[in-house]
Amino acid sequence: MDFDARLKMLKCWMKAGGDGIDYFIPVGTEEMLKVTYWEIINHLYISEKLDIYYRPFPELLDEWEIQVAKLNDIKIKGDISLYQICRMSYDEGYSILKNMKNWRVPPLDHHTDGRVLLIVKRHLANILIRPHLELFVADLFMTDRCKLNLPYAVCRIVAEKIILEDLFQRLWEEMDAEDRAGIPQSSGCF
Repeated sequence: MDFDARLKMLKCWMKAGGDGIDYFIPVGTEEMLKVTYWEIINHLYISEKLDIYYRPFPELLDEWEIQVAKLNDIKIKGDISLYQICRMSYDEGYSILKNMKNWRVPPLDHHTDGRVLLIVKRHLANILIRPHLELFVADLFMTDRCKLNLPYAVCRIVAEKIILEDLFQRLWEEMDAEDRAGIPQSSGCF
């Protein structure tokens, strides 16, 4: 894939990702409008107990605990579960998944609730986009914009060492204002 095609693919991926998982709580609902001290305490307790990004409401705690137990039973590699992968940062998750050959996302549709399923799929997508970002940044280093005058193999090694946020920052800098307008800055990419 050439530089421009990879840039278009990554732009599309970022637009499709939008705000990541933040939109799972409907805006304007009564639940969203109530912000009391006790609700904040309850949400923090749930977040700490489940240790996932999405902060469910108290009535969903039992349901989510069942879903988390199901995710914990799905083993990805040895004793590492899908739940543990979802708790990891994108870089940590990628360090585990990158060396696995012919790895596929296990079928989850019958195992998990819709919201949990979307959160898991989005987290895995953010992990699995990394090799494409590395290739994009390595290609970017080879262009006249960077003028590094390094062999491609060296540019590739440098790109592999860059943290994910910096890879996204390089991509963001390559986008024009029109492309940036379609991607919320609050997305899970930054």
